[in-house]
Amino acid sequence: MASHEQQLDCALDLMRRLPPQQIEKNLSDLIDLVPSLCEDLLSSVDQPLKIARDKETGKDYLLCDYNRDGDSYRSPWSNKYDPPLADGAVPSDRLRRLEIEANQAFDTYRELYFESGVCSVYLWDLDHGFAGVILIKKAGDTEKIKGCWDSIHVVEVQVCPVGRPIGHPDSRASSVTGKGTGSKRPLQADVDGDAVAPDDQG
Repeated sequence: MASHEQQLDCALDLMRRLPPQQIEKNLSDLIDLVPSLCEDLLSSVDQPLKIARDKETGKDYLLCDYNRDGDSYRSPWSNKYDPPLADGAVPSDRLRRLEIEANQAFDTYRELYFESGVCSVYLWDLDHGFAGVILIKKAGDTEKIKGCWDSIHVVEVQVCPVGRPIGHPDSRASSVTGKGTGSKRPLQADVDGDAVAPDDQG
C-alpha cells in the first residue's frame, strides 16, 4: 500500500492536471476518497477566493485561511469576525495600523489597474517580524464571456536590529485563472490555469 507521502504526491499531481474551474468539487471528491489527506490537501491547494460583505462598513472582503479562525472570518475593514468571535486572533495595534494603510493602498491600486474586483490584505505578528497576504479577485460575468482571476501573494518580513543589513522578504505568489465563452454552442473554448511562484531570493 502506498505511503501517506506517495498518496499526497499523487493527489497533488492529479489536482494540477484537473480544470481549476472545478477545483472545489475535485478537492472535495479527493478528500472523500482519501480522508487521511484532508488537512494536507486543504493546506496545499489554493481554492477560488470567496467574497463576503462587512456588515459594519458595507465593504466587500475576501475569505481565505489567513483571515479564518474556526468557522469565522475577519474583515480587514472593521477588524471584526463574522460570525462574531470574542477571542479571535487579531494583529497587534501597530500592525493593525499598517494593515489599514495596506488595504487602502492596494484597494486604490486595484481600482486603478483592474477597475473592478475585490482586494484584501491581512497581516499577522511573528516573533521576529510579521507576515501578510495580499489577495485580489477579478471576475467577469457577461453574456459573451465568463471568467475569474484570483491572485494570492504571501510575504514574510523579518525586522533586523539597527545597523544590520535587511534581507529580501520571503514571498510566495499564486494565481488561479478561468476563462470561458459562456456559450452553449458546440464550438466552446475554455482556458484555465494555476501557477505558483516561490521567491528564490534569500
